[in-house]
Amino acid sequence: LIFSILSNISEQLASLLINIPVFLTFILVEIARLFTNIPYYSIRVPTPSLLTIFMIYPLFIGILNFNRHKWIKFGTISVCLFLIFFWVLTHYSSLVTRHSLRVTYIDVGQAECSLIQFPNGKNMLIDGGRLMDDFDAGSSIVAPYLWDIGVTKIDYVIGSHPDSDHVGGLLFILNEMPVRNYFDNGQESIDLIHVKLCEIAKEKNISYMALHSGDKIEIDNKVRVEILHPTREISNLKSQISNLKERGHDNNFSIVMKITYGNFSVLFTGDIEKEAEEFMIGQGADLKSIILKAPHHGSSSSSTEEFIKAVNPEVAVFSVGYNNPFRHPNKKVLSRYKEARIKIYRTDMDGLIEIESDGKNYTVKTYSEGNL
Repeated sequence: LIFSILSNISEQLASLLINIPVFLTFILVEIARLFTNIPYYSIRVPTPSLLTIFMIYPLFIGILNFNRHKWIKFGTISVCLFLIFFWVLTHYSSLVTRHSLRVTYIDVGQAECSLIQFPNGKNMLIDGGRLMDDFDAGSSIVAPYLWDIGVTKIDYVIGSHPDSDHVGGLLFILNEMPVRNYFDNGQESIDLIHVKLCEIAKEKNISYMALHSGDKIEIDNKVRVEILHPTREISNLKSQISNLKERGHDNNFSIVMKITYGNFSVLFTGDIEKEAEEFMIGQGADLKSIILKAPHHGSSSSSTEEFIKAVNPEVAVFSVGYNNPFRHPNKKVLSRYKEARIKIYRTDMDGLIEIESDGKNYTVKTYSEGNL
């Protein structure tokens, strides 16, 4: 209304007044941009528990009335100390040495993402879900879950192979979370996501290494992490694996990794297919494991009888999306596991799957059972 009146008196004056809020907004935006260059200008904190939220209210009341009574001072200080202790204990698990190995298969739809939390507090993320034009599993599922359970930094991030349903979500992870090491299979790829991941790792001084059979990742003297596949010279491997498909053959160069903690072991297989399975068996790879992440989402091109027999798992986990267009896991593949009396878990039916072991025994919890 004021601008309308002024425009009838002087258009120049009205124009000047209109531009004042525009100028002030510009100044505020530039100040905000300036602060973004300051280290730790923003800090991600875990989602508070209901107990924490409940105790914050009496804490605020105590602060407002701090000098009124001695018992209010004592109560306020006690609540503060309890909240600090409880926050660290329940959320910042990496600061507390655990005595178990925890493997979590995160439900990211028709894609893959696994979190390993080691007994010494270190952690590892294998793959990060899918990246599409309208959906990023990294920002929508993986990172929120990690922040929620108190994982604010990652020691090891592994991209099993350069497919968008495996490494797409890792773009957000490497960009937005402190990461110490990034590993992949060393496979050359012109895929934009793969190229960008390498660029981010270089820009952020994230240690990079290509993993090949025979390599080991040093965690501590209790946990053994071994790379079983692919071989160091992928070009040679291509000539050794016969009948590779024209499309999708990169799956056979996925990183296959075995984690052993006491008598407990887990095998991660990426998207390998029968050719890579046969190759590893022929090479005498130590595949035998208690837990198997089923290869290639349970595709008909993988999980041969010979491979299942070589691994001889007690549990098989399928990372698949509900009603996915590929109809994974394949019915015949499921039958092979069932005939071998292997317990099956599926992210499309069970949701998030958590397996924890003390090195002797293990427990399996799922979101669908309501115990997570």
